[in-house]
Amino acid sequence: MRLAAAEASRFRAGLPSRPVAAEADTDKVRAGFAGPLPRRPTPPEQVLEQLVAAADPGLMATAGPRFFGFVIGGSVATGSESLAAAGVVSFGSDARTDEVIAAVQRDGTCWMGATTWRRQRLMRISVSNWSTTEDDVDQSVAAILRVAGR
Repeated sequence: MRLAAAEASRFRAGLPSRPVAAEADTDKVRAGFAGPLPRRPTPPEQVLEQLVAAADPGLMATAGPRFFGFVIGGSVATGSESLAAAGVVSFGSDARTDEVIAAVQRDGTCWMGATTWRRQRLMRISVSNWSTTEDDVDQSVAAILRVAGR
């Protein structure tokens, strides 16, 4: 358990410098988990190290106020400190919308995901974190406009 806690602390401590987007796609992460199971018992520390090594490239830096990809929970009112908003945006065509989403993810200021609604590709925007500030939102909007060339 101490090793698991240490790995979690290491991950959280690295969030400020970690890219928001995952470094590996789903196929690469799956490949990291592929392979034969050991024939004999494996020490728990070794199992955890292997799991961390396989999963880490597929993890997104999502433990903070700059994650806007999709709603992953509810909003709890804490006086005037609650925030919940959502919406979708098109950039003219499905291909252009996907290009802008990919550019936003590479930029790393915030995380926006894609969705399809009525056969149209859209950028999904959701802000649902109590610690998100107006400055966070302003920086995210500026990043989207910058990468979209507007």
